[in-house]
Amino acid sequence: MIDLEKKQLAERYHGLSEKHSDDRGASLSVNYMINPSSHSTKPDLSCNLIEVDLAIPDHEKHHRNIGDLNGASAAVQERHSLTKKEKDMITNLAIISADEVVKLTSCNESLWIVSTGNKEETLDYEEYTLRFPQTIGPLRDGYCLTASRALATVAADAYFILDSFLDMKCWQDLFPCIITKADVGEVISSGDETTRDGALQLMFAEFQMPSPVVPTRKVYFLRFCKLVNEVTWAIVDVSVDNLRGDSPSALYGYRRRPSGCLIQRVHDGLSKVIWIEHSEFDASIHQHAYKKLVVSGKAFGAQMWLSALKMQCARHAILTTSIMSIRLVRDVECDEARAVALIMLGQQITMQLCNSVKASPRWTPITGSKSKNEERVMIRETLVNPNSISTMVVTAATSVRLPVPPCRVFNFLTDPCTRKEWDVLSLNGAMEEIIGIPTCQESGSHVSLLRPKLGDGKMFILQECRSDDFSSTLVYAPADMISINAAVREVGTTGKFVYNGKPILPSGFIIVPEGQPIEKTPGSEAERMETKGGSLMTVAFQLLISSEHPLNSTVELIQMMVALVCNTVDNIKSGLKCNCPSYEHEPTNSQTVISKEL
Repeated sequence: MIDLEKKQLAERYHGLSEKHSDDRGASLSVNYMINPSSHSTKPDLSCNLIEVDLAIPDHEKHHRNIGDLNGASAAVQERHSLTKKEKDMITNLAIISADEVVKLTSCNESLWIVSTGNKEETLDYEEYTLRFPQTIGPLRDGYCLTASRALATVAADAYFILDSFLDMKCWQDLFPCIITKADVGEVISSGDETTRDGALQLMFAEFQMPSPVVPTRKVYFLRFCKLVNEVTWAIVDVSVDNLRGDSPSALYGYRRRPSGCLIQRVHDGLSKVIWIEHSEFDASIHQHAYKKLVVSGKAFGAQMWLSALKMQCARHAILTTSIMSIRLVRDVECDEARAVALIMLGQQITMQLCNSVKASPRWTPITGSKSKNEERVMIRETLVNPNSISTMVVTAATSVRLPVPPCRVFNFLTDPCTRKEWDVLSLNGAMEEIIGIPTCQESGSHVSLLRPKLGDGKMFILQECRSDDFSSTLVYAPADMISINAAVREVGTTGKFVYNGKPILPSGFIIVPEGQPIEKTPGSEAERMETKGGSLMTVAFQLLISSEHPLNSTVELIQMMVALVCNTVDNIKSGLKCNCPSYEHEPTNSQTVISKEL
């Protein structure tokens, strides 16, 4: 159980104490949030589903030229556009890479090794080297090579997927928890106006595993669209090196070999997608709990990308459906427009949390922690508006291993009956779901508006639960009714969860398999659905404070944040009964961080 002192610390952390909360929230009913008097319209559901500030410095948001993207020297950067010779080189690389991707996606099992346990496919490199030339050169010394293939039916038309891949912002929206940055260097060809065949562009992107300990992957690459037949397209990505004398992949420690997907139109607005992910990376930079997951190729692998695509397309299908399933408690109403707004807010808080916990030099290890885990804290300074005092966002996070399967961890966290075992906001009582909106029927993913059954009734919690074939997330943001109302009204235009200019900051969990082989357990059908193998869980909490806080007060807040993270992890481990001797004696690091993002 969670004592009163911890509950008070949590309220202080969330900004819901008397000092920070708006007393007007107490007088608002749930029905006001669902049915405000002002007219509501359904938010715009074009390809750009949601817009969110990811705290990227302004200079990184500007359009990049070719020199910026490929890491060239200042002298080389003066040439802003590609020469004809460079375009010919890129086009030739695109054609060769497309041929390889089409063959790898279409070939039989002779090139692929299928695991007996989970049916995952990995590339047979002996066969591969016999059948394909070295498209982008040999493997670098000290680099690890991984390749995987996955197949799924996706609830989206092929043209929707194509258009999303060829539009930078839409592409980010398809993978909100993976892509942290993306930019287009130069569009070499827009391709056929109808089929998009021949579309070719240079791009820059940064990919992440949502954890402060896993280095992000930056890549400078070309993207090419090829029409394979009248109902099938190939989207091909491959790293571009030595274009202007420099090697971005050597600089970033990551090179994407010919990768991508085959997209086939089937029926009823569905598409069959086969994904290939083939890359090499510097293995020496991975000295953390996620190393097995990364080196095995599961992290950043085909299954991770395809699972995310499948999930996001299912969400888009629900957002555009004429009939939406909504769970409501008695006397509560919620129309379609507000349900869509809540779904969009749910994606925003998940996206914001995942991007807040990515690996960064701004993380500072915490010294003197009594925990065996690796706690990290980041402070970034942000200006709410030009006429206000700047504020600081404090983020505390840790990534830990749990010796139980990911499904058990996710079920424990999402179970209303066990929430009081880890969530200080539950006040040792149950949470009541006011509104529940499914976002993927197959996986059980949903967005909810919750309210603690105990307490003064002023606090509500917006929560999104996601689960796909690779990862699971539970992200929640406590707020009063006024801020939730404002966000629901404005999400279609601003895409930001703010009140009085201040962001509502989410907390939550990201869960992935640890990378060990997954084995089915014997027994009944229900038992056989369980798997053996541990989990890797990232826990993160965030706090918004004024930069005028005295230094000693800020230090106290950081200590409180770290204590909150540690207590939450301990409560989860206790609830899952995973404090076993083998886990207790695992070597770990205790660290800390302080830095500012201006």
